[in-house]
Amino acid sequence: MRKLSNGAVGVIAAAVCIFITVLTMDTDAFSMAFNLAVLAVMLVILAFSGLFGFSRTQQTIRGLDGAARKLTGIYQEKGDLEEVTAVGSQIFQVEYLDRKYQEYLAYLRKADSPCDIGDYIGEYEINNYIHRRLIEMVPDILTSLGILGTFLGLVWGLRGFDPVSYEAMTSSVSSLINGIKVAFVTSIYGLTLSMAFSYWQKGLFSRLAESLDNFLDKYYLCAVPPTDTTAMNHVLTNQQEQIRLSREQSKELGQQITAGFEHYVEPSMEHLNQTVDQFIQTITLNQKDLLEQVSANVMDTMKSELTREFSRMRTLLEETNRVQENYVGFLSHTQEDQAQFQAELMEVRRQFQDDFLAGEAAVSRAMKTAGESQRECLDAMRTQQENLREFVDYMAQVMERMAVLNDRSVRTLEEVERQLQELSQDHAFGQMEQLNRRLDQLIGMMEEQGRGKKRSFRSLFH
Repeated sequence: MRKLSNGAVGVIAAAVCIFITVLTMDTDAFSMAFNLAVLAVMLVILAFSGLFGFSRTQQTIRGLDGAARKLTGIYQEKGDLEEVTAVGSQIFQVEYLDRKYQEYLAYLRKADSPCDIGDYIGEYEINNYIHRRLIEMVPDILTSLGILGTFLGLVWGLRGFDPVSYEAMTSSVSSLINGIKVAFVTSIYGLTLSMAFSYWQKGLFSRLAESLDNFLDKYYLCAVPPTDTTAMNHVLTNQQEQIRLSREQSKELGQQITAGFEHYVEPSMEHLNQTVDQFIQTITLNQKDLLEQVSANVMDTMKSELTREFSRMRTLLEETNRVQENYVGFLSHTQEDQAQFQAELMEVRRQFQDDFLAGEAAVSRAMKTAGESQRECLDAMRTQQENLREFVDYMAQVMERMAVLNDRSVRTLEEVERQLQELSQDHAFGQMEQLNRRLDQLIGMMEEQGRGKKRSFRSLFH
């Protein structure tokens, strides 16, 4: 089933490449040659990886499957795998795997300790043998070649594209289209072959992992158990040996303790029993005298303690009475001071109320006066605003008059100048006198207007 799917994927990839090549045969010779060159490079990479990568992987899979079948057959027929674990035995028919297997057997006999065959024939060693990293780089290389062809095609198409004018753009569109065809065709080649190779690679590597797991399971079952099982067996054996030694030591220790107890402890116990009997007898004989003496001592002690406690209580009661008398005196003085303070407080309160009422009346008068002052100030401000408005109107009229007068003066001066130019030298002096008189009149009028302004200012602000 896997072979059929691999063949179907290969046929589909080839069909896509052929179909794209046929579609682009109408392009120019250079574009067609470039597409075929990129496709040839990709096919060479596929062939190289298939011959040197996939062939080793297939060889490894066959070696692992053959070794697993050989182990199972020998174990079922003979039940003894000495010929498989003997030095120089070859069960894989693959030089690299047989060499690693001999290294494992040599170390197993030399160290005489748990050793896992997975450390010699495992995933890491097989990946190094088949150059798995290089094989996994092939899809990326194919995709990169497709992208490289894409950029080269775009550069080739844009090289002949001339956007200077509409006619130049129209004539260079064909080269741009050919470059775009090259770009997308190489991308399709790269993606198609990359996906096909990835599918073959994943299927082959999964088959390799299954074969390796199958071989390790068969080897652990038929030949040598795994390292963790062997180590666990050693641990269980050592634990059982320790339990046996502990039991023997406990038994010997109990016997020694029993013998020592009989030899050393029994005489001591007999002497202790005799001492206790003598003590009990002595206590019984002197019990009456002892009780009388104890009772007398207890009574004397209680009497002295009670006398001392009563003396302390009497002193404490006297001190309490004195404190109560002082407290009563303090309360009486406090009541008198409180009554005097209340009277003074009432007087101060009454005086404060009088002062507050007087202050409130003064504030009312001040507020009334302030209101009147404010109204007067507002009236004055209104009057001043009206005067200022009148003054502004007057100043506007004056400015208009000044502008008119200025215009007249300018026209007069221009007229005088013109007349001076027209007049001859003989009439110049007469005209100058007339002009001086007119200037004196103008100056008089301007002084009169200035005096009028001053009078208006005085009447406005006084």
